[in-house]
Amino acid sequence: MKVLFLAAHTDDEITTGATLVKHLEKGDDVRYYAFSNCGNGELIDECSEALKYLGIKDISIDNHQRRIFDRQRILDKLIALKNWYCPDIIYCPSSHDIHQDHQV
Repeated sequence: MKVLFLAAHTDDEITTGATLVKHLEKGDDVRYYAFSNCGNGELIDECSEALKYLGIKDISIDNHQRRIFDRQRILDKLIALKNWYCPDIIYCPSSHDIHQDHQV
């Protein structure tokens, strides 16, 4: 199964950690994409190292500025990810989340 984890920020995958590990244990092809690096190189390194430790080989972190997400650029990226990877399942923040970046 192809699984894509989408995160607004590099710390958002923490909430889906158990689900992420279950997919990896099943041998699913898991990919990770974060839209914002939060302008913090340490968070990027920490996030990448943690995900690699779990077994995720394809980790991408974009550079959207927090609280100023470009909706069209994100839509274009989502379409490109869908066409390139063709995931069977996608995990992402809830649209009911009150954080404005998560809503985008």
